[in-house]
Amino acid sequence: MQPKNDGPSDVVSISRTRAKFSRDLNDWCKIQLQQYPKLRDHIQLVDSATPEEAQLLLPSAFTAELRHSLGLTQLAAIEYELREGQAHDALQALRQVIQEFNYNLLDKKNNVHGIAATLRSESFLRVFTSDKKIAAETYRRSRKAMLSLGLSETDSHWRELRDDELWGKNVSTVRSMGDSKRRDPWFWQVVAPRGLSQEKEKEWSLDSTWFFPFVLTVWIICCFAVDRVKWFRDRADRDRFREEVQILEAEFERTIFSHARMADVWAQLAGTASGPGATAYAHKKAYMYRCLSAECSEAYDIAKKN
Repeated sequence: MQPKNDGPSDVVSISRTRAKFSRDLNDWCKIQLQQYPKLRDHIQLVDSATPEEAQLLLPSAFTAELRHSLGLTQLAAIEYELREGQAHDALQALRQVIQEFNYNLLDKKNNVHGIAATLRSESFLRVFTSDKKIAAETYRRSRKAMLSLGLSETDSHWRELRDDELWGKNVSTVRSMGDSKRRDPWFWQVVAPRGLSQEKEKEWSLDSTWFFPFVLTVWIICCFAVDRVKWFRDRADRDRFREEVQILEAEFERTIFSHARMADVWAQLAGTASGPGATAYAHKKAYMYRCLSAECSEAYDIAKKN
């Protein structure tokens, strides 16, 4: 897609930028040849008219066998680490812009009135929508490169990011009924990078004590505050779910015990019954409660396995 030009000055600016970019790419190719001479047959000339379409020939652009023959195995490991960092940054940017979109959307609904103000507000929201797509595409490129470098398609940490997952709950609003039943997309629960030391994991954790030097801006502090609010809300949901599980387990155990106890009571009554009709009825009730206890116990075992 060709960039939109507003006038002759834009055409000149784009031409100069492309010329500088072409020189930078040629310098990059020279460094590549110096460090990895085997890439000579794979490096192509940079088209000065469209330098943005040139390939950098990173290790992820080759197959595993070709990387080995070209001597790029060690460089591939370095790229993989850099791609992981890029993916984390992209997801962090995506989470942040989603929260900004949610806040501004809520502000538009509550405070924006009139056609002119509504149009300006919608134009402002489209910027956040575009930023969401940019962050998502950055993550997808990083994941694609990691897949080429050996990441498994079924990896649970770096999953495929779909367009219908670019959303999240608004942490600036009060919790409403049924809010905990809606689960945020998977990238809101991405854990710390793997292979970190205990000290690094402590620094990563949102539950640790944050210290902000005075020179940091209020905007950065607000970003961490938003993440922190979400973290505490998610933790409250987790504790509530665990409490529900404990309540259900206690109910199962009480029901099983109650049915077993009633079966014993009716069995004792059968032994002291005054007539054959009363004895048969007591045995029937004891059998019924034993069956109920067994069914409940079986259902409890199945629930615990799942």
